[in-house]
Amino acid sequence: MRDAAIIRVTLRELAPLFFGTLAVGLLVAMWSLDGKRPITEATASTWPLTVIPCAALWGGLSVGGGGRMSLVHWLARPVSRLRVLAWRWGLLLAGLALVAVPLWWIGLHEYGRGPGLWSIAVATLAASAFGAQGAALCDREPAALAAALALGVPLLLPTQLQLEATQLSWTRVHATLGWAWLVPLVVGFAVLAAPVAWAWARSLPVRGSDASLRTTIISLVGSLLVVACVVTPMFRFVAAPHRGELLAVVAKADEGVVVITGTRGESGVREVADGLVLIDAHGERRTIWDRRAQAPDATVWRVYAPEFTEANPTAEGIRMALVEGAELSADSPMYEIEVPLAIAGAPRNKAALAALARTRFGPDFAAAYGPPDGPWVTLLGNALDFRDASMNDYHSPDWRALASSEIAYGVGRNLAIAEGRVWAVLHDGTLWSASVPWEVEP
Repeated sequence: MRDAAIIRVTLRELAPLFFGTLAVGLLVAMWSLDGKRPITEATASTWPLTVIPCAALWGGLSVGGGGRMSLVHWLARPVSRLRVLAWRWGLLLAGLALVAVPLWWIGLHEYGRGPGLWSIAVATLAASAFGAQGAALCDREPAALAAALALGVPLLLPTQLQLEATQLSWTRVHATLGWAWLVPLVVGFAVLAAPVAWAWARSLPVRGSDASLRTTIISLVGSLLVVACVVTPMFRFVAAPHRGELLAVVAKADEGVVVITGTRGESGVREVADGLVLIDAHGERRTIWDRRAQAPDATVWRVYAPEFTEANPTAEGIRMALVEGAELSADSPMYEIEVPLAIAGAPRNKAALAALARTRFGPDFAAAYGPPDGPWVTLLGNALDFRDASMNDYHSPDWRALASSEIAYGVGRNLAIAEGRVWAVLHDGTLWSASVPWEVEP
């Protein structure tokens, strides 16, 4: 009976928030429907869900404050105050999750990128915690809202600044940590909920200056501990080049495939290169050049693979063009460095080269592989193109085209060929390899 009373009063109090959130989310969905077309779930719109974290902030204020809360507590006596808090907070999050279901379903039928689902979920949890903290400090809603926003700054601002400084994305964080990222999330949420639980157990529903001061100190210290002990080590772990997303194959070395790793750009966002990584036959990764360690203020603008000659089938070093800062300009000119590495080449197909020489392209290609009547794999340096016999069309096994002009990986489609195999990075970011489907002539 006591739990039922808590549930009834809490739902009655939160019902306007849930219906209002659904209405605003539907308006966002209707506005974004204009001129859109149904597409696959992979590019579904999440913009209608962005109202959920905002509602969580206001719901957090209701969880930790208000006259009805006190009334429920006294009617349900001698129920533990923390039990009342758990019911109210749980009902808030459960109700927002139910509201999010129809908004998510509508988004599946719309076109438009937005924040990831996990980013929205994390923001919802954090917003509800900060709202409850603000309500624990003051029972006046404007002051409680201001307190919630002020308490959120020590955690959210350093987190976002570190994310921007390391040039990471939440997609990369999730892809690198897998489900292990839930551990720092649970720890962080527990630290944020501790001041609220302490305030409820010790003082609420009666508030005082001493209790407010203690709650504020606990919140600030907890936020700083989360940033220093959870967020910063997590970003450093994810930012390592050998844990980065694969951007493109640069070359084939004796020990394995050389790829450039970093953060993949989406929706017009530039690719960010972290370094060069060697992937051996067992899939193990080894960093051979780390941008943050050796050129922390520079931007990788281009990567040049060495060009081979018949007299020199191997080459030393990969050239990288860097810019101090983010943009190429007169104040930030481009400069080059060389990363020492033994690059493995492959024998040329002289018959295919002779056929290419008779076309309108002339003898520009350094090497070619395939039968004389095509299709051919043409090589400039360590980058390849697939061309058919007419030399007008390109064919590829769905490897990705780079989304930005920041990194121009030499010439071609960012492939490498050696030891009778072709290497590339596919659209989903995985390393692809296949045997050359024809005999390579001596």
